[in-house]
Amino acid sequence: MLALLLAVAASAQTLPPAPRGFGDWMVGCDNRRDCQAVGFADPSEPSGVDPDAPPFIGIIVSRKAEVQAEPSIEIDQRFFELDDYSGDIIADGKKTAFGFDKSGDLVGDARQFVRVLAASSTVVVRGPRGDTLGAFRTRGASAALRWMDDRQLRGGTVTAIVAAGTSPPSAVPPPPPLPKIALPPISSKPPRQLTAAQIAAARKPFDLCDEPRGRVEYYRIDAAHSIAIVDCWSGPYQSDGIIVLVPDRGQPRLAPLEAATEEELKGPAHERSRLISPDYDPDRRLLFMNYRGRGLNDCGANGSWAWDGTAFRLASYGALNECRGVTARLPYWQTANDPSAHE
Repeated sequence: MLALLLAVAASAQTLPPAPRGFGDWMVGCDNRRDCQAVGFADPSEPSGVDPDAPPFIGIIVSRKAEVQAEPSIEIDQRFFELDDYSGDIIADGKKTAFGFDKSGDLVGDARQFVRVLAASSTVVVRGPRGDTLGAFRTRGASAALRWMDDRQLRGGTVTAIVAAGTSPPSAVPPPPPLPKIALPPISSKPPRQLTAAQIAAARKPFDLCDEPRGRVEYYRIDAAHSIAIVDCWSGPYQSDGIIVLVPDRGQPRLAPLEAATEEELKGPAHERSRLISPDYDPDRRLLFMNYRGRGLNDCGANGSWAWDGTAFRLASYGALNECRGVTARLPYWQTANDPSAHE
C-alpha cells in the first residue's frame, strides 16, 4: 500500500506579502521586489462586455526592482483591439501626449503615462473619428501604484510613480540576490516505476481520482529517487495529476511539495501533491504547474519546484485570483533556479 506523506517539509523561506487589491486594481511583488499591477474590468462585467459602455481596457503595469528600471505597459486586447487604427489617450476630458499604436503599444513615456492614469478620474482611448474606443478602470490605480512604490523602496525618490519625492535614484537599494535551491547530482539511471496497485493507491485519497484512468509519466530526479506523475482527471483545457515520490529503496509516497501560499498551509498537506497540468522538465530539473481558473485564462496560477534531495522546494510562483478580464499572473516568488518565471 502506498504510504501517504501527510507532513511536508516546512517552508525554507518567508514568502512576501500576498497581492493587494485596491478598487479595480490588484498589485503584487515578489521576494526580489519585481512588481506587477493590473487594472480589471468592473466586477459586475467580468468579461469586459457591457453594451452600454465603451469596451474596458485591461492593463498590466510591470516594473523590475533595479533602480533604473522603468515601468512597462501591456494592454490585454482580449476585449479591446486596435487592429484597424491607433488611438489618443484622453484623461478627464483632455487630450494627453500619449496614445496607442495599432499593435496596442504605448506611444509616449510609460512612467509619465502611469502617473496620469493614477491621477485621473477617467482615462479613455479616442479614435481618429472622435469616438471612444475603450476605457481604463482608474478606481484604485493610485493606491495600487503607491503600494508598488513602497514595496520597491522607491517612496520619496524621483524614481517613484505615485509616492515621488526629491531623493536621488541612489536612495533606492539594489534588489536582493535570488535564493538558489541546491540540487543533488543528476543520474542517468532509468526511473523506477509503480505497480498497478500502487497507482490505484495513489489516486484513492483524492476526489475524482478513484477510477483507473489516464497515463503515468516517470522521471529520474536523482540517484536514489524518481517521480511518477499520475493522471487524475482531464478537462477541456487542463488536467491534474498526482506527484508520487518513488525511492529506489522503500515504499512510494506522495511527493513533498513546499507550500506556495499561506492559504495552502491551512489545507490538507496531501493536497499539495496534486497539481493542475503538471509537467517535469528534466533539462531544467523543474516540476511545473499551470492552472487556469477558467477558459478565458484571466485568473489562475503558475508555479515551479526543484528537488533538493528531501523535498520539492518552491522555485517560482505567480497567481491572479480575480477573474476579471485580464490575463496575468502577479509575482509571488522566484529563485535562481527559475529566474525567468515573471518575464
